[in-house]
Amino acid sequence: MSRQIVLVRFLAGAGDAGRMPAALTDAITRCGFHRQDLVVHRPLDSAQCLGYIFPAPHRRSIMDEDYRRLREALASGLPTASAARLLALMEIEGASASATPSHHYVVETDVVAAAEADLNAWYDQEHLPGLAAVPGTVRAARYRNLDSGPRYHACYELASRDTLGSPAWLQVRASDWSSRVRPMFVDTRRMMFRSLAPGMER
Repeated sequence: MSRQIVLVRFLAGAGDAGRMPAALTDAITRCGFHRQDLVVHRPLDSAQCLGYIFPAPHRRSIMDEDYRRLREALASGLPTASAARLLALMEIEGASASATPSHHYVVETDVVAAAEADLNAWYDQEHLPGLAAVPGTVRAARYRNLDSGPRYHACYELASRDTLGSPAWLQVRASDWSSRVRPMFVDTRRMMFRSLAPGMER
């Protein structure tokens, strides 16, 4: 059974640099999650932060009641926040899995219906494994958004922002299969974030 995680988007205030709003940590702890389940990434060029709640390994799915309580707690304590459940489709350790990630790169997209099977095959067989194998990639993962759009959410933990433009990364993106699939993307969003140092999001 594939595991579920929770994606939380929220706006950081000017005084929140480098730390997590207390309202968010309070919300997740009131709903049966733990602070150590939460990982946060701050944007480089916008105000929207991303937080991921990774439940304990034995908790493969997010119960509807827990999710409802989390959304209610966010609405009352952090009105700028929104939440969505993500179903894991593939999670891969990268070539630099032992490194500490400094950046978090996200690609969200929908796809035209006729190309959906091709998109999933491309991601699973070529694109995600290929980018995971690039030096500087700490971890690569892709998910399906169960509650909002875009439908697909891919993310990459990077040891350096320069990994994104490295020759090895660009070579993976330049395949014939990539050139066939990429024009089928719809409502695509590409975002780079800075990963908070361990403990700063607590």
